[in-house]
Amino acid sequence: MIRSITVDSLSNGYTLKLILANPEASQGFAVINCDGLGPGSAKVNDSEWVTVDGAHINSARLPARDITLDLRFVPRTYDESVADIRRTSYIYFPIKQMVRLTFEFEDFKANSTIRKRWIEGIVSKNETGPWSEEEGCTIQIRCGDPYFRDVDIEEDSFSLIEPKFHFEFPDDVSDHPFPISEILTFTEKTLINNSTINVGAIFKLESVAAVVNPALYNRTTNQRFDLNYTLLPGEVVVLDTRKGHKRLYKQDGYNTNMIQHLKPGSKWIQLAPGGNKVGYQADSGVENLVISYKIEPIYEGI
Repeated sequence: MIRSITVDSLSNGYTLKLILANPEASQGFAVINCDGLGPGSAKVNDSEWVTVDGAHINSARLPARDITLDLRFVPRTYDESVADIRRTSYIYFPIKQMVRLTFEFEDFKANSTIRKRWIEGIVSKNETGPWSEEEGCTIQIRCGDPYFRDVDIEEDSFSLIEPKFHFEFPDDVSDHPFPISEILTFTEKTLINNSTINVGAIFKLESVAAVVNPALYNRTTNQRFDLNYTLLPGEVVVLDTRKGHKRLYKQDGYNTNMIQHLKPGSKWIQLAPGGNKVGYQADSGVENLVISYKIEPIYEGI
C-alpha cells in the first residue's frame, strides 16, 4: 500500500510530501487517484506474412510513461482558500519542468518492509477546475525513462583492506615485521541485482600502479568488456553500462571520452536478476587494479 508520494521540483528546489492518509499535513492536497504505476504496455513491431499465419516479431520496447495524479484541494485553516492551494500547485508542478516522484509503500507481510522507489519526468499538464463544486487539479507527468528506481543503491569494491593493527610492537621490526593492514584482492565477486530485469551498473577502475589492457567480464551473462589502454598510477576510468546512460570516460576533471580505447567485440556488461559472477583481468598489473561498482535496481512498476 502506498503511504506517501514526495514531489521534488528539480527546477526551483521546492518539495511537497503527499501523505495519503493526512491531506492537512500535505500542504492541503488530497490524493484522489494515481494512474500509470504498473508495468504498462510494450510496443511490438512485427511483420505479417502473406501466406503464413501469424507474424514475425522484429522488436519490442517500452514507451515513455505517463503518470496522472488527481488531487483535491483541502483548506487547512479558516483563512486559507482553495484558490491559495491551487496557486501553490503551480510551484510544486511547474509546466514543462522536471520533477521527481518518490513513492513510499509498505509490503504487508509478517515483517512489514518500507520501500521507496522514484521516477523523474516533465510536467505536461496541470489542469485545474475553478468552476467545480469541489476544486482540485489533474497533474500529468511524462517520464521519458519509464522505469522506477530504488532509493537504496548497492555500492562496494572488489578490493578490501583487512585491519591487522595491534600493540606490543616487537623490539626489532627488521627481523620481525608486523602488518598494520593487508590488502586482499578479489578478482571475481558475486554481484547481486535485486531488479526483476537486466540492469547495467557503474564500474570505476582505479590503478595504484600501471595496468595494461584491463578487462571486465560477467561469467553469468557471458559478456566481456575489454580496453586497449594502459592505466597510469592514480588514473580512474569509469564505465557506465546502464541503458540510456552508456558511457566510458576518464575521471580527470573533464570526463574525457575514452570510447576510442574500446576493443572490438566488447559488450556493455549487464547484470541478470539475482547473483552475477563478475570479475576483472589485465594483460599485466592486475594486482594494481581496484574495482568499485554501483548498482541501481530498476523496476517496471511500483
